[in-house]
Amino acid sequence: MSTIPLKCDLKSVLIIDDDEIFRAMLKTFFVKILPDAQFDFYDPVQQGAPASDFDWGKYDLLVMDYDLGNGENGLDWLRKYKLSDTFPVTIILTAHGNEEIAVDAMRFGAQDYINKTKLSLERLRKAVNNAMEKRQKQDLLSNTMNLQSNIFNKDHFYKKIKEVMEKQSGDKFAFLLQVRINQYYEIHEQHGLLLTDNYISHITTVIARLIRNEKLEVNIVRMGDAIICLIHNCKDKQTGEIIAAMICGRIKQPFQADDHTRIEATASIGIVVIGQGQNVDTILDKADKACLAATDKGIAFLVSDYEAGELSPADAISTESEVTPNTEKISIDLAEIIKLNSIQPYFQPYIALSETAASFKASYFQMRMNIVENDGKMFDALEIQNMDIRHGSPGTLDLWAARYALAQILNMKKENSSGSCGLFIRLFEESLRSNKLYEWMDSLIKKTKIPNIASTLVFEIWPPDFLAHKKHVLNLINQMRDIWGVGFALFDVMNASVLETCVKQAGFEFIKFTMDSSEINIIAETSQVARELGSLTVIERICNGQQLNTAIELGFDYGQGDFIQPPMDHLIMADVIEM
Repeated sequence: MSTIPLKCDLKSVLIIDDDEIFRAMLKTFFVKILPDAQFDFYDPVQQGAPASDFDWGKYDLLVMDYDLGNGENGLDWLRKYKLSDTFPVTIILTAHGNEEIAVDAMRFGAQDYINKTKLSLERLRKAVNNAMEKRQKQDLLSNTMNLQSNIFNKDHFYKKIKEVMEKQSGDKFAFLLQVRINQYYEIHEQHGLLLTDNYISHITTVIARLIRNEKLEVNIVRMGDAIICLIHNCKDKQTGEIIAAMICGRIKQPFQADDHTRIEATASIGIVVIGQGQNVDTILDKADKACLAATDKGIAFLVSDYEAGELSPADAISTESEVTPNTEKISIDLAEIIKLNSIQPYFQPYIALSETAASFKASYFQMRMNIVENDGKMFDALEIQNMDIRHGSPGTLDLWAARYALAQILNMKKENSSGSCGLFIRLFEESLRSNKLYEWMDSLIKKTKIPNIASTLVFEIWPPDFLAHKKHVLNLINQMRDIWGVGFALFDVMNASVLETCVKQAGFEFIKFTMDSSEINIIAETSQVARELGSLTVIERICNGQQLNTAIELGFDYGQGDFIQPPMDHLIMADVIEM
């Protein structure tokens, strides 16, 4: 009988299945196609769920049964544990009749699946080849996307720093850490770009996991050869130095890139204590200088504006020059901006967290826009509500967004007939007071000659705007929903009674929340009301693995955040948003 040659060289395989006989059969097959591989077996019934620090990254391939025999399933474990790109290539095993579930599980990270009743040596060989090829394509696409979205990653990181400065309470501390590998260029010269990039990605994951294990809120971004960490809501003024010492200790541990490559390195870290009224560029510059100074002094880390015996990190905040906030409104010509097309849309993926959401075939994205000024500076389009608009109006920006969104959906339909692209677009109040948006949409849809082209659009409405213009908004919703299948979402909902009023009157399909640890009880209560009313629930700004687990435990259907997937300037379908 002909065989399909194995196209990959796997060194370690983890098999998770509660059936001892089936595990033995799998090993018999694997030994024939991977004679040199190391095999580990995990019985979910006997051993229970893996610990939070289980080292998934040591395996090249994971073969996991969907039915774990302990009241959980493979989909639960994929969602719980697949939190980084070091998670192994995954093949799901299914029993007869539940391939549909396995296909849904693939949306959360599995690369292939096998029906147990049809298992054979050739089928296993083919599944491994398919899984590895798909992972390679995903990695290539993901790397391309990371390059494309780099500016947006930085832009959002800048905004996050500003947000922390504005919202940080007086009894809490925030720190910016710049981490640089001292041997970066030697590693690059000796091992090449790809391995060096993989090593820095590994270090980034290690740092993120370390900080999350300390129950701290963190945002991380790579900038060139440096890793920048924003740590906030810390109770101790020494937290920045404590974390820096821990990071240096972890980086000193050798990294085994492959059988022949062992990387040993050290790090230098610059620390800046963040206070209100500081300039973001100044903070980043200070972190960079502190990092370089640490390297020059031959020490592990250095706090900006701080030397032993002079100032403590907390005192360093008070040495910053006072900045008087500029209360004068910025003036813009919105009509000219739209005319010149000086608008840069970006898209942030939502991931399905519930089985209900996973059953939908559409991949959803939040569409937002940056407005680009003549000097190249960008600001979020939502900020125009607080600006002096000389010409044009916010409603015209909604018209631009609707046209752009429909064009994107049309292009995706042409390029990818197997999946649908859904876009969430936040509406300004002006669009809820007139028929301009409906008439504009009507003319655009007629030109496409595809009546259901807008069926995956979701317009977001703020509850106070809905209640203020209820009669007109209800008419708008009913028309768009009945004629084109457009969906609608409420956002920033923190009151159960207001939520109930809005949903019962307008039947909102989605209710959106923002992750806030201090308001988690209200979020839990209100989101439960939303689900009882039949709406799908969405939570945004998930910043770490702990918050992701909280979102899943609370029963949210969709999640979003830079921790899960950073924004990107081009739509890329579900291959890069699996969890």
